[in-house]
Amino acid sequence: MPVGYKRREWQAVLTVSASGPEFSPVLERGGRFLRPRMAADLKYTTADVDYLESHFREGDYDSGREDLHLRLCNPTRDQFFEALDDIERWLGSFRSDPDWDGGGILFCFAGHG
Repeated sequence: MPVGYKRREWQAVLTVSASGPEFSPVLERGGRFLRPRMAADLKYTTADVDYLESHFREGDYDSGREDLHLRLCNPTRDQFFEALDDIERWLGSFRSDPDWDGGGILFCFAGHG
């Protein structure tokens, strides 16, 4: 383990991918179907998060005593904050454990949103 690194015994992993809009109605109404970078179709940019999610679920990943894995694809703002609330409740359920170390959250995001 690297110097200064502390592996938490309770770890939550939240992976989020957002592919962005499949089309841009504003541009299409103007007759422009080519997407500039700001309105790009990003459905292929979420592959990194998909890979990391599978990596974090593998048995040889350095996980803690207890793990929580949440995966969101194209979530709404409310769904994202609900996932954070779920993580807070989950971590909070272990606070009375004599070995409680504060827990940890690993957050991965890729895409556009």
